[in-house]
Amino acid sequence: MTSSVFQALSNQRIETFRASFKALSRELFFDSVIGRLRHSAEFGVYRERICVDFLRGYLPSYLRVGSGFLINTNNEVSTQCDLIVFDPQFTPTLEDAENRRFFPVESVVAIGEVKSILDKVQFLSALVKLAEAKKLRVHSNQGIVRRSSGILFEEGGHHYDEAVSFLICEKLSFDLGNITAEISRHYDKNNIEPKNRHNLVLSIEDGVFCYKNHLLGRDVAWMYPWTRREPMKNRLVKPGDNTRNHFGIFTSYLFLLCSNATIYLPHLADYDVPPTMGEYQDET
Repeated sequence: MTSSVFQALSNQRIETFRASFKALSRELFFDSVIGRLRHSAEFGVYRERICVDFLRGYLPSYLRVGSGFLINTNNEVSTQCDLIVFDPQFTPTLEDAENRRFFPVESVVAIGEVKSILDKVQFLSALVKLAEAKKLRVHSNQGIVRRSSGILFEEGGHHYDEAVSFLICEKLSFDLGNITAEISRHYDKNNIEPKNRHNLVLSIEDGVFCYKNHLLGRDVAWMYPWTRREPMKNRLVKPGDNTRNHFGIFTSYLFLLCSNATIYLPHLADYDVPPTMGEYQDET
């Protein structure tokens, strides 16, 4: 069963996003006289905002989307992340004098990168960058908020507990004939564990990258790079005759990923308290 209302509204949102990301952004920032983008930084920010508006329609309402840096209690800081999906209820506002925001990883649900047209080197490098950010996740014992059912999984250490990562780009400018295997080899070459690999990649022109799982006697598209500690195989789903098929997979799976993601409360004392305590007095 389907909903004609949902399909109509989703199709409108998708087509607006597709046109804005591909055509309108270039019309606004491309200088035909000099044959290149003007204000390339603003062009990137504009596309990020387009993605934020698009994603809001497919994320749980209790989540927000921002940008900035990830930090953890191991004194690690990520490179700047284009999109950070977080739970504002459990995320302190940490900003420097230039309004750059820093997010404790415990309450971060998802990390996203926004790109334009990528060659193979750029594409694989972007996936590794996402994985490096995903590695910063800390599994705290401080106030776990687990929205997924634990019936089928052990109490800790399953795929719901990892941060979600995704990439959105316009298109990939190389032969995709063997790309699913090449992605795995590149991850292996860079010693990226399965749990830190991407969840979803949306290429507006080429399709959606996800994974393959075997459920109820058949192979299905899947959104986790590992399940029950078993690595999944890469899968590329192309648009086909239905030019929004890959969008449907991306949006529905992103909603499921973010809805089921485990959230931890940041233990701010671990971020801030110095090694030695000050003087204190106990009641006698």
